[in-house]
Amino acid sequence: MESFSARRAPYAIPDEPAPTLYQRFVVTPTATLLGVMLGGSLVGLPWMVFNGFAMGSAHRKRESVIALATLLATGVALALLLALNATGVISARAFNYLGLLVHALRLAGAYVVYQSQQRSFELYLYFGGVASNRGWLVAFLLMAARLFIANALPSGPLSVLARF
Repeated sequence: MESFSARRAPYAIPDEPAPTLYQRFVVTPTATLLGVMLGGSLVGLPWMVFNGFAMGSAHRKRESVIALATLLATGVALALLLALNATGVISARAFNYLGLLVHALRLAGAYVVYQSQQRSFELYLYFGGVASNRGWLVAFLLMAARLFIANALPSGPLSVLARF
């Protein structure tokens, strides 16, 4: 007769982070959120996705979809604003005010990903994972690079894109 423990399925926590090859690159999700705020969506959101995969986040696929949807929605909203501004439907002043909505959209998407990653990050730390302290430095370097690129570009669509 087999024992009770031999018949039982092994216990597994569904949200337990899966080990990955990139664990040495894991940073706190707060640093990646700051990276979106300071470095822009084009580099910050992919960094958030990479961080989720590196830590083995249980919701990394959902986080990837949200980040991609945020990037697409931000791009569409920005293209619409640029088209409206170029045709004279809205003024430059209105463009700046409506640009705040684009910032709000990208930050809302980043915050949703952040909230999802924060839970997985706490489990990652609990199960012995180690976070790199370099995330804060990367976030501030992204800000410096973004400012340099935005100022180096002539005014136009690329300059506007660098601001978002």
